[in-house]
Amino acid sequence: MRAAMNGQGAHVGRRVTPLTSAVVVLRDNPSLGALPHVVSSVSQCLDCSVDISLARACAFGSLRLLCRIWELSEELTASNGDAAGRLRRHLWWSPLLFLWTDRHYHRAQFSRGVVEAVRRGDLGMVRWLFNHFSGCVVAVQAVEVAAAAGDMRVLQFFLDSELPSQGTQETAENNDSNQVQWGGADLAAAVENGHADVARWLFEHKGGVDRDWGRFMAAVIRKGDLELLQWLLDRGYAERQLAPPTMDDAAWGGHLDILQWLYHHGYVHHASFALEHAARNGYLEIVEWLVRYHPVGNASRALDAAARENHLHVVSWLLEHNLGRGATSGMHQAAIRGYLDVAQYLHEKGFHGVASVSSGTMLRAAGRGFLGVVKWLNDEFANDPQAHLYRDLRPYSLTLLADEPSTAIDAAAKGGHLEPTHRYT
Repeated sequence: MRAAMNGQGAHVGRRVTPLTSAVVVLRDNPSLGALPHVVSSVSQCLDCSVDISLARACAFGSLRLLCRIWELSEELTASNGDAAGRLRRHLWWSPLLFLWTDRHYHRAQFSRGVVEAVRRGDLGMVRWLFNHFSGCVVAVQAVEVAAAAGDMRVLQFFLDSELPSQGTQETAENNDSNQVQWGGADLAAAVENGHADVARWLFEHKGGVDRDWGRFMAAVIRKGDLELLQWLLDRGYAERQLAPPTMDDAAWGGHLDILQWLYHHGYVHHASFALEHAARNGYLEIVEWLVRYHPVGNASRALDAAARENHLHVVSWLLEHNLGRGATSGMHQAAIRGYLDVAQYLHEKGFHGVASVSSGTMLRAAGRGFLGVVKWLNDEFANDPQAHLYRDLRPYSLTLLADEPSTAIDAAAKGGHLEPTHRYT
């Protein structure tokens, strides 16, 4: 293969077996079935594999199809013989021609094919590709897919079959093996999909490779895997000055035990969004702990986030403790999502004015069919000169597209919500 890619030698193809369907059909006509060139021509006419790239064939999961495509590509690129020449002229457009004549296409088909095979969990197909290609590169996407699936068989095969040392593309081309690109989001993908054992294996065998350490550590903390965190720290993770674990991620995941562990071990420098994350996801216990022990977050942003996600218990707790009074969008965010209880509660607690409710609030609530919210907005704010509930937004907005509704009534009509339309027309 390498000789064919470098132009250092000629490749002699072998004749591809005609399709069984063509052979069977022509048997009914002995005068035609006895002529090999007729059988071959009919087979070529019926054979759709000449339209399929090798990488696409890998997605189908058929080794027989893969082998046929490979044999066809060999025959198409045979250097001598009238039959081969006629076949090349007949199929000059086929992607199979480039498999042996274009090194970039050759390498790309290998890389994409491996990704497809790994996505299917087909180790046999991965082995086939490694046996038929050399001097190519396994893209990092294949490693990420295997890690996400927890497929240790494929990862171990990559480790056993790759080049002895990492090198450049030129290094791979001049070697009988294939290079594997480790790193990227492989560790993160493993943890995000619940494969901590795969993450440990990757860290032990390929821990020195550049990768997305921030996403990886965020996944560890958000998953609440304190055991894996301690395992990493025991193996020098912190000394390598990689992305540190953060209180922000612990709060996002709702893991109070990890939050407290980080706090007591001095990981307190990344906590600016912890309160907001906890409020957004409804973790009141963490909100209470942060307010008491590490009150560095923005309470107003936290209240807006809780209102946006319909966490009334968090909203009420913050206001009862005189926190979040500077929130500006909570009522609007709750109303446009249909969370009437939250919007009404904020209104009762004194959140008024254009910063809380506007014509944009009414437009979005009506467009989404929240009749209860529409009625409440009309009853409470229709006469508010600051709210302008039914104002046409077209002259005041630079972001509205030409076909977007600019009034609440138009928005309701476009969304097929006739109740709000009938009520206010």
